[in-house]
Amino acid sequence: MQRYLAMDSLCTSNPSLTTTDAVQEKDIYHIRQICSEYTQDLDRMNAQIERLKASLDAITQKRDSLQEKVASLKSITSPLRGFPTEILQHIFLHSLPPFSTLDRVQSPINVAQTCSRWRSVAIGTPELWTAFHIFVPEVAYSFDPHTSKCNTLREGLECFLSRSGCCPLSISVYSVDANRWRSDYVLQVTRIVEMLILHHRRWKYLNLRVPRGSLFPVQRLRGEDFPCLETVILHGSPGFSDDIISSTFFDNALRLGQMDRPFYDVRHDSSLAHLTHLVINRILGISHLLVVLEKCVHLVDLSVNPRFDSSHIPLSMITLPKLQKLVVRCVLYNHPDEFLDHLTLPKLQVLILKETSGEVHQQPGTISSLEDLFLRSECCLTNLELRCDLDEVYLSEFPVEDAISFFKSLPHLKQLALPKKSFMSEGLLRALTAVSSSSSSSNAADADILCPRLTRIQFHDFYAFSEQTLLAFLSARLFPPASPLSSVVPLEQVRIMDARGAFGSDEFSQIVESGKVEFVDRLDLRNREERWRSTPLSRSVDIG
Repeated sequence: MQRYLAMDSLCTSNPSLTTTDAVQEKDIYHIRQICSEYTQDLDRMNAQIERLKASLDAITQKRDSLQEKVASLKSITSPLRGFPTEILQHIFLHSLPPFSTLDRVQSPINVAQTCSRWRSVAIGTPELWTAFHIFVPEVAYSFDPHTSKCNTLREGLECFLSRSGCCPLSISVYSVDANRWRSDYVLQVTRIVEMLILHHRRWKYLNLRVPRGSLFPVQRLRGEDFPCLETVILHGSPGFSDDIISSTFFDNALRLGQMDRPFYDVRHDSSLAHLTHLVINRILGISHLLVVLEKCVHLVDLSVNPRFDSSHIPLSMITLPKLQKLVVRCVLYNHPDEFLDHLTLPKLQVLILKETSGEVHQQPGTISSLEDLFLRSECCLTNLELRCDLDEVYLSEFPVEDAISFFKSLPHLKQLALPKKSFMSEGLLRALTAVSSSSSSSNAADADILCPRLTRIQFHDFYAFSEQTLLAFLSARLFPPASPLSSVVPLEQVRIMDARGAFGSDEFSQIVESGKVEFVDRLDLRNREERWRSTPLSRSVDIG
């Protein structure tokens, strides 16, 4: 302390020490002596700090050791230790996604690394390892260690296959289309497919999105080799070979019920007879498509991509007695009218008509074909989605009376999505607004009301109706009056796309506050599309 006071006194008596002036010779000796003494004090302080740190580290180690002992003792009393193995197995099965990945995050590997008991339970539960998704990593750049990643991937696949025991397998394999022309990439995918083929008798669900060349090893198999197979989804992107792979390797697969095969010639496929679900992504001529569907008498769910058939082959009417859902995808200049005109679907409940590329302008003849289909089939359609454009020129000439007649053929309709163009007109909206009839008979009253059971509707706003007409429609169908002569069901959800700004006024505020109406304006719709387009695609996968 005396040294510090001496230094302060020295600074006070010698102002030059606190300025930029030169220090006098007589003060230099005193300054050096004080600095030496300060340095000794610093050394002693640093030594004391080191001793305190060592003491703190020792206490911290003891604290950590005690914490581990307490956690270990608490784990002994944890209820999980007393859980029967069967309960743990059910917990593990419900905690994983439907398809595990071959990494340490969304897979049973994560469960197996928790503790020794969980590991033994997980490894001893084959059902945990039977459903898995394989993402073949993309070759992102020339020096990418792709081969090493694929070797690790196959090691993980072998682990899953060995631990799955004899249980049926649900397999999903996805490869990147951009790499389908690289021979080294196709070779790696083929090796994975060949590993799976060794367990073909256990296949239950198979979804392969791989280069077409990687599917050739599957051709050695026949339907008898798939005793457990129920679902097949094949998306073979073109590779080095443009040959069409034979479709006979799934013939006689007795349990096969769902199929999605985009490029095979299925006209003579005997496995079609017992299918319940079928997706054909390949664009097929209508005559070809009808020949295929004629064999599918047990179909419940169908998705097709018909093409106008220029051949003058006479087409016969076919009936699909069990079909409940039909999805018709349309590409440019391919109108589904002729296809719909040759179908009878008595059990149809859901019909979706959508475009798959570009703008597909359907003509009002499509509406007439749909109406004829519903009347001919006498079906109870509950869901109709027309997710395509109607040609504006033809639409302007489409009488509202025809639109009203069309919806009168749908008395059981519950969900409706109308085309993007101005299909919803002033006259049609007014016709949908009517919720009561002057008829004294309840059946006759319902016949006069368009879609009395409608609960959800979506349509676009192209200024084809007034705000007052829309307000009257929403008020009438959201809150229909109770009447013994009407069975109109209140709307649960209304979505108006491309909505004009005036719908945000006070007139509509009470209706919007009900939570049943959504106005999606053009800017919001455009922002949603931009966000969807800007979503980055994964270019790598952690295969640990």
